This record gives sequence, structure tokens and C-alpha cells, in this order.
Amino acid sequence: MTLPEVVAALAQQAVWALLLAVPVALADRALGRRLPALRWGLWNLVLLRLALPAGLSAPWGWRPWHGLGGIAAAAEAPLTIPLLAALPGGTPEAPLDRSSAIGWLVLALAWSVGAAWCGARWWHARRRHLELTRQAELVSEGRLFERAEAWRRRLGITRRIRLVVSDTTSRPFTLGVLRPVVCLPRELVDPESHDLEAVLGHEIAHVRHLDDLALRVEACLGALFWFHPATWLARRRLDHLRERLCDSAVVASGAVTKSAYARALLAQVAVSRGLDLAPPQVIPSWRDRSTRQELRERIEGALEARRRPRRILCLTACLAAAFILLPAPPRAGAAVQTPDPGSTQEPAIHWTRPVPGARLTSPFGPRRDPFTGDAAHHDGVDLGAPEGTPVVAMADGTVSVATEHDEAEPARGTLVVIDHPGGYRSLYSHLQDLEVETGQAVTAGQTIGHLGRTGAVTAPHVHVEVHHDGQPVDPAGLWAP
Repeated sequence: MTLPEVVAALAQQAVWALLLAVPVALADRALGRRLPALRWGLWNLVLLRLALPAGLSAPWGWRPWHGLGGIAAAAEAPLTIPLLAALPGGTPEAPLDRSSAIGWLVLALAWSVGAAWCGARWWHARRRHLELTRQAELVSEGRLFERAEAWRRRLGITRRIRLVVSDTTSRPFTLGVLRPVVCLPRELVDPESHDLEAVLGHEIAHVRHLDDLALRVEACLGALFWFHPATWLARRRLDHLRERLCDSAVVASGAVTKSAYARALLAQVAVSRGLDLAPPQVIPSWRDRSTRQELRERIEGALEARRRPRRILCLTACLAAAFILLPAPPRAGAAVQTPDPGSTQEPAIHWTRPVPGARLTSPFGPRRDPFTGDAAHHDGVDLGAPEGTPVVAMADGTVSVATEHDEAEPARGTLVVIDHPGGYRSLYSHLQDLEVETGQAVTAGQTIGHLGRTGAVTAPHVHVEVHHDGQPVDPAGLWAP
């Protein structure tokens, strides 16, 4: 996988995530403080879009603009860099110029620095909390241990929870998935504390929800897509909604009254305002960095919490949202509708790859001319493969040109042009030889020649163009995968 391919794939993912984040943000705002589980599921869809493969397509995928298919084509194009082409095993076909190569390298370096910084920042904070749990005092008996065990059974957790008390932290937090650890500050363990029951239940609710695992996945996606505002927004909203879900779980258990929990929440968060807290989304914790509006939502949500089973409703709603909102790239190979004067319904042209298995070495669109270095529009695509590889017709049609020397453009070398129904025309240049002649009818997949290096080329390849009513279109968006 080359640098342009990696960058194009990341760009494609960023576009789909942004298109999904906008309606999710509007839905989140419209729901207010209602249905936190549904809102949590919707924001997870945004991160899910980032985690899915760039080229993933589904029959129900939402494709807002067909033109975005060009990004998908770029993601599949293993463009070459001239600085690497000279190395053993390098691919010299249709090389980029030196300035383009430097641009790709600078872009890759900037992304790498940002990803490394985000990952290092997250890991540094997490390692600090891991060290706190190692230095803390283990609680394996007594009243505090019994209360923690009661919460574990009450919330239906079968895993053993390690409970520790620390003298060096002012905030409770939870770490671990298979072997979870709940760390409580020493001052909170005071038997006279009225907040202990609420805080203990909240932290153990994080264990039940596997929030530490979710935060690790989010940290990875955050490092990969650090440049994307939707990533930061989704992680911020998920961090808050995780706290809401734990609040609801504790109040719904009936072990703490709504008013007592709200008072404990307000008291603990008020204390945390003067503390030097860790960066958000590092660990699941009672004290998140809520804004005033989010804090008010948590307190009011705790007071309004009801024991109503919403799992099936929320799961159904999230799946429906995924069905409707989750965008997918346009599928290459979709049938192109062409007009038929003798029929009210337009027949479809079924396109195929002219060189199955070939590398897309230069895509359709703007580029720098490999010979002059000037900016120009590439009206077709270049496909690289070993010299002598068969080249086939992309669709049924009639050969209008089959020549070894094009008087108008001799740089094209050996050339074949095929006319197709509906005003389509395909062109294949730089062929090694000809297997068809002018006026011959051909079918899709029929060999018309072999890949060569005739005309003005730097390496063996075939240049393919498709025109519709005289206008060039991207061939890579037509043929089947």
C-alpha cells in the first residue's frame, strides 16, 4: 500500500464520517437529555464508520453524491513515487513528479506526527493511572469490600473486581476489562461519607458497561483520525453519555435514591473543579469534564431516571439509524443506463476491466504531465501490467479505429477505439499489437490487443479513456471490481 493510497483511504473515511456526524449531531441536540442510550448508539455509528474498511459497500448504503466515487477510486490506485521507482521491485509506471512525491511525504509526515502525539498523550495519562493502582492499598475484606461485592452482584457482574484505596489520587476511577480495578481516594472511604455508595455504584457500573475497552478503541481511532472534528466531537459526546448511562444504572438499581444520587453527584463534581484532572477519555470515572449544561443534564437525568426497559427499543433504533444513515462508497461496476431509441426503458451497458488484475498507476483527473511537468487533466486511467498482457474490450461495441500509428496523436502508439451504444466510446492506447480491425463487432471481454509500450511512455502500460457524448468520464467508476 503506497502513501497516496493510505491518504486517499483516510480521506474517504473522513468524508463518510462527516456526512454521518451532521445528522447524528442534530438528532442528539433534538433529543435533549432524553434517551441517552439511543444517543450513545448514534455517536458510536460515527466511530464505526471510521473503523469500517474504506471500500465497504452495502445494498442499503446511503450515497449522497455519486461524484464522491472518485475518492474510492483513488483509494484503490497504487500510485508510484519516482524516488521509490528506482529501487529493486519499484514500479516505474506513470510516475509522479518529484514535487508531488515531496507533497505526499510531507502530508504523511504531518499525519504521523499528529497520530503519534495523540497516542503518546493518551498512553502517558493511562500509564500514570496504572501506576496509581499498583501503589494503592488492596481492600479484600471489611465493610467497604462487602459493599463493593453487593454492587457487583446487584449489577449482574460475574468477573471479580479488585478494589483499591489510594492516598495519591483525588478522583475515583476504573481500569481493566477482564480483571477490572476500581480505585477510590482515601478521603472518600470515610464511613461518614454520604457519597460513597453512589460513587462506588457508579464506578462498578463502568465495569458492567465495558467502558474501559470502549475507551481504548476510541483512543486508537482518535489517533488515526486526529485531524477530523467529527472524531473529537463523537468522543466528547460518548464520554458524557457514558456517565449518563452509569448514572441511570445506579439510580435504576434502587440502592440509592434519586435525590441522594443527585446531591452526591453535585458535591463530587464541585470538588473536582479545583483539581488537576487527567485528560478526558483516558479512564472511566465518576468525575468527567462536563460543561455546565452537561452537568445539569446529568443531575436532572438522575432525578428523572425511571425503571423502564429500553434495550430492545434502543437496539432497534440504532440498527434502523445504521440502515438509513451509515453511508457507503458507490459500488464500482454499477450498470450505466444508456438510451435506446426503440424502447421506453433504457438498457444497461455492463462494463468490465480492460486488464483484469492490473494496477491503477495513474487515475482520472488533475495531475502533472510526466514528461513536461505541467499541470494537466488526465482524461483516462493508466493500467500497469507485464508487457504482453491481454487487453480486452470493456463493453460490447464496434471498432471505429484500429491503427498502429495515429496521424493526429502519434504519441498514443498502437490504438483501438470502440463505439458503444448510448453515445459511449472507449479508447485503448500504447498497445503492443492489434487483435481487431476497423468495423469489427466486439463483445465485452474480447481480446483487442496486448499491453505494450508503443508511443510516448515510460514503462509498459495501457491508457484507457471513456467518453460519453464527447465528454471524458472516469473509467474506474464503470467497470466491475
